[in-house]
Parts: sequence; C-alpha cells; structure tokens
Amino acid sequence: MNWEDNFYRIAQIIEGENGFKSIVELMEKHPIYEGHFPLEPIVPGVCSLAIIRRCLSVYYDKNISFSKIKECKFISVIKPTAGLLISIDITFLRDNTISAMVYNNDETVLKLKATIK
Repeated sequence: MNWEDNFYRIAQIIEGENGFKSIVELMEKHPIYEGHFPLEPIVPGVCSLAIIRRCLSVYYDKNISFSKIKECKFISVIKPTAGLLISIDITFLRDNTISAMVYNNDETVLKLKATIK
C-alpha cells in the first residue's frame, strides 16, 4: 500500500555529511487512526518504520528494504495534528547499516539501527 500523499508527505530531503535529514508532514485525518486509536490517535510504530524506509528509497532513487533491524526503540508516541512535521535524521554507518532518529519537534520519538538492501 502506498501511503504517500494521503498518510504522509515527504516535504524535504536535506543532504548531510554522513547521511541526510527528511522533513515529513503527517496528515491529521487518515482511516488508519480509526483503528489506532479512534479517541486518542497515534501514529503506529510500523508506519514510522515504513516512512523511514520510504525516505531511504527516495534518497537512493530505488526500492530499499530492511534486511535486519538490529535495534529499534520507540521512545514516545506521535499524535497526528494538522500540519505536523516530523524530522528523520539518517546516518550512514558501515556495511549498509544506517542509524535513524525520528523527532517530533525536539522530542526524540524513535531510534533505529538497521541493515538495508
């Protein structure tokens, strides 16, 4: 399923020295929140991982997947609001390994270390 432009939109990718930063707009209204959770919607963790993977795919201009998730820590939740922008910092390590940090304003939401292919 392609969620781009109806669940989220990659607003900007900024090249960095050892990686890149993505600015992603999350849409406030989406059917996924009816099940996760209707009275207190939050972005599902698996969707956060899918957005990171999509940012990598856009950056590399090819389909990227995770071959191994070495570490994944969900630190806090993201509550969707109108015009919400999150930032994703991706650092290239070695041997096709990346480190990703997701931020909602200045609050760390997710830490990930994964091998990509």
